[in-house]
Formats: sequence, structure tokens, C-alpha cells
Amino acid sequence: MCSGEESNSCLTAPQIAGLKKVYDGAKNPRTGEQIFPGEMRGGEAGWGLWISGTQVPPTNAQHMIMNNGLANLVFNGPDWDWRTFDFDKDVMLADQKVGGDINQVNPDLSGFKKHGGKLLQYHGWNDPAISPLNSINYFESVQKEMGDTVGFYRLFMIPGMEHCMGGLGASEFDHMQVIVKWVEDGVAPDRIVASRSGKTHPLCAYPRVAKYTGKGSIDDAANYVCSAGSDTP
Repeated sequence: MCSGEESNSCLTAPQIAGLKKVYDGAKNPRTGEQIFPGEMRGGEAGWGLWISGTQVPPTNAQHMIMNNGLANLVFNGPDWDWRTFDFDKDVMLADQKVGGDINQVNPDLSGFKKHGGKLLQYHGWNDPAISPLNSINYFESVQKEMGDTVGFYRLFMIPGMEHCMGGLGASEFDHMQVIVKWVEDGVAPDRIVASRSGKTHPLCAYPRVAKYTGKGSIDDAANYVCSAGSDTP
């Protein structure tokens, strides 16, 4: 925090307050209810395109998508002023007007499971567009609704990956081949080896995480195990 004049080497109190709002996610100001989870600390590298900026009105991608969507789908035209959005009442209004058509949060996947479907979901921990916690929330809601989903639905959280791709983490793998092996060969994915720039890293089916064995290169997936988190290799 800046102790003197503002500079590029410190943050002012209003800037820190703004950051906390981004990390905390959208909440109802009256009830404190979480509307949507916030961004991850340490995942700020992609914020330049999606979140940050000093322009008024904002030109970041999150604002442009939100503004156009709300203006045209909820508030009846481009003349709507985004500054008037009220988290206490307008979120409910948006859900009432278009939620039934565009929200995909139903945790009951029994029809999909009965049909024999296999769902492979992945999300980057550094995603600046959609909070990775949202994928975890949905996955856990399905688990709560249906019990263990290990036979048909698995989630993989990818360290360092930004929105769908990119970022510093090893995130490249053959998505379709994983599905083909699961559907056609009956080989369910517990561990997926991803790569980036010659380095490899294991992706573990949530809630397990990759844990270094303590031996060998940290850039070699062979030197990691999928752990429950508190386990020791």
C-alpha cells in the first residue's frame, strides 16, 4: 500500500478496496448472499484483457459482455446505463426475464447419465473471465444432488491456465482422445498428463491435486502423484 504519493510500485487504498471486490466476487449488498464467486489471488496475469483498465466507460471484455447482455436482454435496449445496476434487485430481475433460457445450473444430470453420457469438464485456476470456483460449485452441486459422479462426470482443475487456454501452466492435452478412451474403451480419466513448452504436469480428477514426490524434475509429470491434498506421497 502506498505510504506516500501514488506510484506504479504501490497500490492506493481505493485500488486495494477495488481488488478486494474482485477477489470476493459479486454479493448482494443488503443480505451478503454470494451471487457469483470471485477471481483467484495469483491469477492476475490475464486481467488486462478481461478485468482491469482505467477507461470510463470500461473497455475490458467482462464489462463489454455484461453491458451488452444486460442492456439488450434485460433492460430493453442499448440506452441502459450500467451505473444504475442494483445488485439487490436487478439480479433477480435478470433471472426472472432470461434466467430460464440461459442459466445452466440444474444439478440433476440423471437423464444424461441414463443415456450413457460421459462429461469431462476442465477449468483453469487462472481464468480471468469466469471464476474457476464456479465450476467447482456446479460440480459439487451435482454430487450433492446425485451422489458420487465418478462413473460419468469428472472435473479437472488446471493450475496456471487462463480462459480455456494459455497462461503459465501446462494445459495442453488431447481432450477428444480422453473422451474416446472413456466412452469407447471404458478407461475413465483419473490423471491426465498435460504439457507446455516441453514441460509436463499431471492434471488430477477433482478434488485430488498433483503433489510432487520430492525427487526428480518438477517439470516432469512422472514425479507427481494425485493426492487428496492432506496425503503424503
